[in-house]
Amino acid sequence: MASKQPTPRRLRWGSSSSTKVAETIYTRNDFPLVLDKLVRIKVPRPNRSMTKVEEEDEEVLVIENIQVDRNDSAKFDVSINDEDDETPARLEDSEFAGSFTNVPHGIDHPDSKLNTSLTLPISDLLEDLDIKGEENIEVSLVPKEWKGLVSIGNVKIDYIRE
Repeated sequence: MASKQPTPRRLRWGSSSSTKVAETIYTRNDFPLVLDKLVRIKVPRPNRSMTKVEEEDEEVLVIENIQVDRNDSAKFDVSINDEDDETPARLEDSEFAGSFTNVPHGIDHPDSKLNTSLTLPISDLLEDLDIKGEENIEVSLVPKEWKGLVSIGNVKIDYIRE
């Protein structure tokens, strides 16, 4: 049984000029960020000609220094170049990159501060959205549960060898 390929929302629904866009687009100078609302971050892509990147290397989005209390539930979704604030990208949309979830285990930890990172492969996503040659991408972080309990230390793009 063949799986259905994600499709870009802008191609499926046309222009999103009627949707409201987040007023603030953050840059790397604005970190750390608290996820108490939808956050958009302009992330520069590394210059492939300046780095030793092979064609088969996977481009990845790295969200660093995610801080949350390990005793609290927390979730946020990640999307790339998603222009619609009113209806964030879903799993079946090409713009959807992944999710971060913290599930408490019912045991109070004395050191309850969790500091972790999330790495998401985005090579296929960038190709599906036809933005592989762009210098920057816009990353949306959409808090889903317990807004304001998660902070982000940095968002960057890197390459990993498969």
